[in-house]
Amino acid sequence: MRNGGVLFLKLGSEAAAKSFDLCFNLRDKIRNDDVIYCGIVNYLLSLDADVIIEIRKMQPEDEVLKEILDLTLRKLNGEDISEEINEMEYKEERDEMKMLLDMLSVCNEITYPIQKIKKIETTRLHKIITRLISWKSV
Repeated sequence: MRNGGVLFLKLGSEAAAKSFDLCFNLRDKIRNDDVIYCGIVNYLLSLDADVIIEIRKMQPEDEVLKEILDLTLRKLNGEDISEEINEMEYKEERDEMKMLLDMLSVCNEITYPIQKIKKIETTRLHKIITRLISWKSV
């Protein structure tokens, strides 16, 4: 399911969010890093606090995914994680992890007051899709 969501994101499809949400909602039945990956993407697209609460209870096996989860939580606490993201993007070879790092990078660039979350969610999705489309063509 993660691969399907990644494909939807690369194509710029809005079905990507639904795919990642569906995958994450299967976390009670499936316990693996794909569900955690989908949860992180789901959180970055939706800013749903319940998603991040559930992800914090999970333990990824993949070291890079552990670091990305840690960075996501640090970002949630208001830390600037730009340098760490850049270092990881440089080292990482897997496309799906680079894409997740790119999404986190976009989210790191956006700051917002809580009253404007709905407007920012649309802006965030647009920025993510735009960057992914340009990333795909590289």
